[in-house]
Amino acid sequence: MEDSKTLRILEDRVKKLESKIASKIPLDSVNISKVKPILNALHEVDTVLISTLSGHDKISALLKKVGILEEICDPSYLQTHFGLDSKLETILASEADLLFLNQGLQRLEQLDSALNKDDIEKLISNLDRLNKLNSSVLQSKEECDKQTAEVKRLVSDYKQSLINLTELFAEVETLIIKLENESPKK
Repeated sequence: MEDSKTLRILEDRVKKLESKIASKIPLDSVNISKVKPILNALHEVDTVLISTLSGHDKISALLKKVGILEEICDPSYLQTHFGLDSKLETILASEADLLFLNQGLQRLEQLDSALNKDDIEKLISNLDRLNKLNSSVLQSKEECDKQTAEVKRLVSDYKQSLINLTELFAEVETLIIKLENESPKK
């Protein structure tokens, strides 16, 4: 029963392909005497492909897997190769991945409000104000740096003045003591 179903499916595919091809090539323009039988033409194509691909191992390996790919892409593949038990095992084996994907989707839904268009537009509209504010902050910082440098210079000058005054007082004290020692005592 399944074989007849598969045959019907294949026949339908061939009919669809023939209708597509036949609609593109008018039959009266085809010279039947020059047309080769399909099997011979396919055999020639196969021979040319094999000789062309000799030495190209990766491509040859890929072509060997085309048959497997055709089998898997067949709509009846899942029905014939996977029963209910194997489908259940496959789902249970991928349970952790499915849970991870579910958590990711839930997290994306939570963060969806952050991607709100209105909020982004508000941010863009406030960008000009932010740039102005940033510019004024930079100007204030430059002025502050200049004033800090000036204050440091003034503190350094004050410190030097105190050192000079201390030295001057020390000299004055030394002179006073010297003058007191030299003056006659009464």
